[in-house]
Amino acid sequence: MRHRTSEPLFEPSTITHKDKDTSRDVSVRDSAVAMVPRTPQVRCIEARARAIQGWREDVYIERLRTQRYGPGGHYSHHFDWGANVQGWGRVGSFMVWVDASDDLKGGGT
Repeated sequence: MRHRTSEPLFEPSTITHKDKDTSRDVSVRDSAVAMVPRTPQVRCIEARARAIQGWREDVYIERLRTQRYGPGGHYSHHFDWGANVQGWGRVGSFMVWVDASDDLKGGGT
């Protein structure tokens, strides 16, 4: 999916402070992100992720993102947060790590 769907959508990743200030800070996060359109295939992935986590079908989930970390890319230790403003607040995350190279070293969530 990355090549055909995500590749033209990648943008530098940002960080958000206190539910409002969004900026690029490579000392905290150095990667690129693509917000993937909700195609039938993506909706299938979302449904599976929702089921694995035990969520009802009608529960809202954030859009699927693909993340790319180049050489030296990273995301520093952090806590997801939410002020529960207008119902926002991340309760859980579902991640899949995919690497096409044979020499993967490190990585984790």
